[in-house]
Amino acid sequence: MSDKESYDKFLIAEMTWPEVKEVLKETNMAIVSVSSTEQHGPHLPVKTDAVIGYEVCKRAVARLYEESGVRVVIAPPVHFGMSLHHISFPGTVSLKPWTLHEVMVDVCWSLSEYGFKKIVIVNSHGGNRVILDAVARRLFDNTDAMVFVTNTGISHVDDELNLAKQALKAGPGGSSHAGESETSIMMALGEHVRVDMIPENPVPPRFPLPDYVGWGSAKYSGVNFTGNWNTEELTDDGYLGDPSVASRETGEKILEYRVSNMVRFLKQVSELEITERVYHQPP
Repeated sequence: MSDKESYDKFLIAEMTWPEVKEVLKETNMAIVSVSSTEQHGPHLPVKTDAVIGYEVCKRAVARLYEESGVRVVIAPPVHFGMSLHHISFPGTVSLKPWTLHEVMVDVCWSLSEYGFKKIVIVNSHGGNRVILDAVARRLFDNTDAMVFVTNTGISHVDDELNLAKQALKAGPGGSSHAGESETSIMMALGEHVRVDMIPENPVPPRFPLPDYVGWGSAKYSGVNFTGNWNTEELTDDGYLGDPSVASRETGEKILEYRVSNMVRFLKQVSELEITERVYHQPP
């Protein structure tokens, strides 16, 4: 059986409407993968966030079903996000913050309308995070669905930092946008990485960013980090970190880490009891 065939039974996009109706007899839980279409330096394609996010979701739901028999399905992915900070680089396609908000509300509302009562928004692009938190709150106030927001780098901070120390040659600071981690994952997935365009001597950003693990939002302190800047203020070439030390082996380690953590998270969500509640529709 091909990978496509093994994943199809979890993908709403591959189902007919009667098949989706039948799936609802088995599960009330759906994932919405949201990412971006944006520049990733001179060596990675603009689809990088979308590829990585969707792949983690597919592997996680397949493994969860194999290990525990819990069925979770994936909605058609949203491959555009809030990428205005990359818009100076050709190939970037960005939604405005309020457009992304409305799109995600409509997608999740649609799922809840015909029976999915546990909706997990899985984000693979940092620029979306604050917007998605507001989306979840609005859905909570206006539907009877339980809505969760997480990211493909969902982690226990200690585990994540240990992985950074053990697997990443460049350390956390070298694994930012189009750095070691994303480049390694794309290699592991067999995607077209322009290795001849990877800089031999990466240039650091024009001003230092707080140390954080590039595939999550955890700082060393465990506090979330949110910043605002335009990428051209930081770099001429569109990458942050050190892609020169990337490898397929490192990418496989990071992928395994992300998938196993996602499986654990989805299993916990699946076990939550749905109770009747009064939801409020603010003016």
